[in-house]
Amino acid sequence: MPSKRMYINAMKIYSLFPITRIYQVAAIILLAFRAAYAQSSHDPFTGDQLYADVKKYVSFGIHRTASEGDLKTSAWIKKKLDALGFKTSYTTFPVKQFFLKDAHVSINDTSIPAFPLWPVQQASANINGVIVDPLYGDFELYTSKIVLVRIPPGGQTNQQIISLLEPIIAAGASGIVAIAKNDIGEIVAYNTSENLPPWKVPVVVVAPKDSLAFIQAACARRQVSLQVNGTLRETEARSVTGTIGTGNKYIVISTPISGWFTCGGERGPGIAIFNALAAWAAQQKSQYTFLFTANSGHELNNLGAHVFIEKAPKPEDVYLWLHLGAGIATVDWKKEDGTLKKLSTVDPKRNIMYSENLEHTIDLAFRDQPGKRWKIRNEALGELAVVAAHGYKRFFGIAYGHPLHHMPTDDATTTNPKILQDAAIAIRKALEIELAETIVKTD
Repeated sequence: MPSKRMYINAMKIYSLFPITRIYQVAAIILLAFRAAYAQSSHDPFTGDQLYADVKKYVSFGIHRTASEGDLKTSAWIKKKLDALGFKTSYTTFPVKQFFLKDAHVSINDTSIPAFPLWPVQQASANINGVIVDPLYGDFELYTSKIVLVRIPPGGQTNQQIISLLEPIIAAGASGIVAIAKNDIGEIVAYNTSENLPPWKVPVVVVAPKDSLAFIQAACARRQVSLQVNGTLRETEARSVTGTIGTGNKYIVISTPISGWFTCGGERGPGIAIFNALAAWAAQQKSQYTFLFTANSGHELNNLGAHVFIEKAPKPEDVYLWLHLGAGIATVDWKKEDGTLKKLSTVDPKRNIMYSENLEHTIDLAFRDQPGKRWKIRNEALGELAVVAAHGYKRFFGIAYGHPLHHMPTDDATTTNPKILQDAAIAIRKALEIELAETIVKTD
């Protein structure tokens, strides 16, 4: 908005001109005020603008790779980059995807929601059988049984989960019901692991809040019905990239765009900040070319990131890589009376990761920002791990699995304008410091 100083200067200008030119000067001043107001109201780094982008992203619905919501997201981002003057393109890649219609487990006349564990081999299944729980009986023979298990939190099908499920399947189980441990009590989805083959029998995840019904059914050795309905088909997923600038070296800014559900806190902040940084980069007079990439396939073992990095600029041609990962700016939670409640402040458990040569920059830019500082030497989280593993030497990023991570209830309310703006400005500041440092080095 126009400042007090602008009004004072305007009055000084007014006093210098004769009456015949007052209207001309007034018109010029009015245009200047309007331009200043327009610039302030459309600042991409304001909390309201960032939050509007989160809500827009959530409005596309489910964001699983190659889903309608995923394709709408890449089209939306491409349109934004095009309008800013970026040279854009889609990168497509094949994927065998399961498109879920419904999954549930019925106990007597009660239908309990479930969610398949990817990769899925059978598009549809309707299995009836006795449910058994290894914790409440010596059931060494699983043939034709539906087996109840508990799997750890984390949102990733790791070796611990694989080692638990594979022997049960090998023993002849007809299906598996997995209680996914978490503090919220809801269903949580799990990303696939590298080279993990489809499960030979249906494996579904259920919410901890429904666990008592399953335990009681297993203790009584009741018949249950496990049903999954969907389609399994070969399809095409896509990521979107955009470049602007003419420099020989690159600054790469990446973010995942796909996820299991609406992903308000998981993906929303990263995508909103990605859009704001694109608007900022379009205004820079830099010696670098900015390369923005928004990648699908995240929940399928970072598939889109692997596809992109094979064609990305070589490590020696990249000055800096910024990765906008999961949970960049999500609210903190407090446990009261045994339940978790949302706060309005940012979750301080997020991971701010950086290569050793960026420690000074991160200290300056994130001085007032809560978060775990993680100097990367051998390992990073999420898709930043792909970047580090391919030999890129200067990078930083933020990633965190907040309490609603990978849950259907992860919507826009898991963040807010204030914490989005704080995070976006800190990230922009880190880039500005790096650009200033290169000017100093060049001079």
